[in-house]
Amino acid sequence: MSKVCNLLPSLDLTGLTLQFSLQGRTALVTGGARGCGLAFAHGLAEAGADIAIFDVVDPEPDFYTIEKNLGVRTAFYKVNVSSEESLQSGFSQFQKDFDNALDICVPCAGINRHLPFLEFTYKDHSDLLAVNVLGLYFTAQLAAKQMIGNGTKHGSIVLVSSMASHIAVRSQLCSAYCGSKGAVRSMCPAIAKEMAEYGIRVNSISPGYVRTEMTAAFPHLLESWKSEAMNGRIAEPEDIMGACVFLASDASSYMTGQDVIVDGGSNQMVVMQTMAPSANNEGYSVGSHDATTTVVVVGAGPSGLMLACNLARYGIDVVILDDRPDKTSTGKADGMQPKTIETFKQMRLAEPLLKNAARVHDISFWQSTAEKELHRTGRQTHYPDHLVGASDPYILLAHQGMVEEVLIDDMESRGLFVTRNSRFTTCSRVPGTMQLDVSYEDVSTNTIKTIRTDYLVGCDGARSKVRDFIPDAELEGEITNASWGVLDGVIDTDFPDLWSKVAVRSHAAGSILWIPRERNMTRLYVELSATDGERVDRAKATPEYVINKAREAMHPFRLEWKTREWFGNYVVGQRVAKHFMDSDARIFIAGDAGHCHSALAAQGANTSMHDSFNLAWKLNLVIRGLSRPLLLSTYEEERRKIANDLINFDVEHCKAFSQGEAALAKNFNENIRFISGVGAEYQGGILSHGKNITSAKLQAGKLQIPAKVTRYIDANPVDIQLDIPLLSQFRIYLFVPDVPSSLEFLHVLGNELLNSSWEIFQREQISRTGNGLGIRPIRRPQRYTAVSTAFTYSMVTQSAKSEFEIADLPQILQDSRWSLYLDDADPIGCTKKWFGDLSRQTVGVTITDTSGGVETWNLAAGVEAGKWLEEYFTFMS
Repeated sequence: MSKVCNLLPSLDLTGLTLQFSLQGRTALVTGGARGCGLAFAHGLAEAGADIAIFDVVDPEPDFYTIEKNLGVRTAFYKVNVSSEESLQSGFSQFQKDFDNALDICVPCAGINRHLPFLEFTYKDHSDLLAVNVLGLYFTAQLAAKQMIGNGTKHGSIVLVSSMASHIAVRSQLCSAYCGSKGAVRSMCPAIAKEMAEYGIRVNSISPGYVRTEMTAAFPHLLESWKSEAMNGRIAEPEDIMGACVFLASDASSYMTGQDVIVDGGSNQMVVMQTMAPSANNEGYSVGSHDATTTVVVVGAGPSGLMLACNLARYGIDVVILDDRPDKTSTGKADGMQPKTIETFKQMRLAEPLLKNAARVHDISFWQSTAEKELHRTGRQTHYPDHLVGASDPYILLAHQGMVEEVLIDDMESRGLFVTRNSRFTTCSRVPGTMQLDVSYEDVSTNTIKTIRTDYLVGCDGARSKVRDFIPDAELEGEITNASWGVLDGVIDTDFPDLWSKVAVRSHAAGSILWIPRERNMTRLYVELSATDGERVDRAKATPEYVINKAREAMHPFRLEWKTREWFGNYVVGQRVAKHFMDSDARIFIAGDAGHCHSALAAQGANTSMHDSFNLAWKLNLVIRGLSRPLLLSTYEEERRKIANDLINFDVEHCKAFSQGEAALAKNFNENIRFISGVGAEYQGGILSHGKNITSAKLQAGKLQIPAKVTRYIDANPVDIQLDIPLLSQFRIYLFVPDVPSSLEFLHVLGNELLNSSWEIFQREQISRTGNGLGIRPIRRPQRYTAVSTAFTYSMVTQSAKSEFEIADLPQILQDSRWSLYLDDADPIGCTKKWFGDLSRQTVGVTITDTSGGVETWNLAAGVEAGKWLEEYFTFMS
């Protein structure tokens, strides 16, 4: 020991520190918005480098603290590295903003596809290679060109490979991912050789199992991963950070063309093992079950994907099972109503659907009689503003697979993948606990596997197997004799209303419903038998039979099919399950598992997805400990009520179809708000109470009313119902006609909320980090969670911007500066739409989730308003 101590003074510690310093250098990290990429960015910044990141998603809040806390420059560019145009555009803007400075590049963007080797498609593989190989390669190429151009003396490119390039990862189905990372490791020394003459070093890092969004989809594998590492744990992104800083710095100036493995010894443990785990158990075994999670979702149609997607967004561990080998490719549900479009906009997922789907703004009516051949009898706007008031007054037409793909892509970007070829078989209670053991058959290997979970949700359709495990939950209602054939394809016709929604009533051949579709297709619903008629034999209902029936009904117009993409046949059943959940609030059903009806009004997928959305945010609050389980009871109360409303409407709608234009138009007009989705209403219950202010459209239990407002902080005109994203929060809106005269009220209310003794405020701080709850930290846009992860506070005022400053407001609103709005952008006015004629001596308060409460208070009642809010949220504490 003494010899070592005597040697220490001879070390030049200052020189060593300088070797690791990145002061004055500029670094670019792709995939830097979260996970390892964000950790690399943070580590490089700690060493002194200015940081730019490329990513397709917005950075986590931690990124925005780097500049302030570390005193370096940062910038975020929304760039898709798999797109040559996007990548080059990103580099151009980066070069302009940073005066062409670049010394360090870390191409970290990467994706995975959890699919068996025998099921991988060209598209799956191409998508993966486009990011992991081509995106990385050309990021490094453009970075190298920039470094050569600026003449840096410290050029370092750190390619991100993976432990998967060294070993077979037995616990995951990732052959393509392994190959892509092998390509990265193999290209590294070749690129390094070419770049050596320019003084640019090129190395790679091969991380092991790291706790990121990509690995979050496999909570059931955590124990096996830990056992593979010598130190008995999986890495956090920060554990990989040091290796990146080392390779970026002069401390590694004599290293190039090398790969650094940072995997906790997993690579060597594999070499040391004498027997591999059982392939049937995918490399793990946990007692009597193969995996554990928080929520199991059965069914990956629109309902199941909407549920799983939102749970993944909220940071809840979820496994989604589906017995199909892939998503829906054609046909099935095709119509998105205005409220569903609004929901996808609130989730920031609407853009690809709006871009690629068809839109229907009108409906025309055609009829033939014995005396007169087929002719148009009327036309009307589908969703008139004075009756509906939707911000998107049309139906969006796209086949079910397009909707599924949008949700799947969002899930996969967060590390959640559908477990395909997996057929739910049974579930059982775990003795002495509230947990469930869910068993499913892996149909590709004919093996039974078991997942231990806290909650089970059946989104598995009308023949739901999960429903069987909820006592007394059978479907009630009727299966009618009405039968319809459905055909999707490109039609060649001289019928003039091909691109409108059309209701046809033929005196001789029944009814037809025309629906324009994406890619120049049309869907025809062809009536094969009426409700009071004799049902057509299913074997007889072939595509040819349906085509001939359609031609007969459409005479004298020509009707030919250039292509046929999908055919279906269904018998109209109108039934609702007696229960949507068990008495312990552990097993639920959603979508068609809870209600069945006709497809004529395009309600199925819309209602199903809103079932799931309603359940998702409530599960999140209960799982995080932010609410008592009592909240979950409102799921059945609210959504079963909507299901019954839907069935009552559907019965009359089907009758009206068989009665002709007058009956159908009357039925449509009377139910138009419900059909659009904006008229869904909840009654009573713990979430829908407060004054019903007769002068306003906004009532307790109703949805927000679309309105334009101006965001105070940046003067942007926005839609109030869309601006605050869906974050599983309650949004508390304060409508303040006159801010200067209401400041005392606002400060009193603000103090009541900040100084509240609510247990919820204390527990939500735990929820913010996920500590002790077995769930991941909540990941949300910081501007909406500055005060709380359970509540977003907002103010809408008719005062001019010049009449007050943000600093005049109570702290709780100062911290909520991104949700302060001026009511000067809507011709009618948001305040007028929501509250009617609100006195300037009054403040209106609304609480919104999907239902909410409504109250008004005079300016002397700040304390009372605070106590009303506390009372409203007693179900949470």
